[in-house]
Amino acid sequence: MTQTERAARTFTRALLDGSGALDERSYDTARTTLDERTLFELSTLVGYYRTPALRLRHFDVPAWR
Repeated sequence: MTQTERAARTFTRALLDGSGALDERSYDTARTTLDERTLFELSTLVGYYRTPALRLRHFDVPAWR
């Protein structure tokens, strides 16, 4: 895995863990490898997937089999 891929993975995990708020340390760490546009696009992509996942969970939709 490249340094860029590791930074993207770490940034994504930080967004998905806990409250979804990114602390300054996590942002600064990601920013050393990824530019602001990439961070914005990555956080938007995470949001696009997280929103329907939360809706499915809120309405207790059963898993597809």
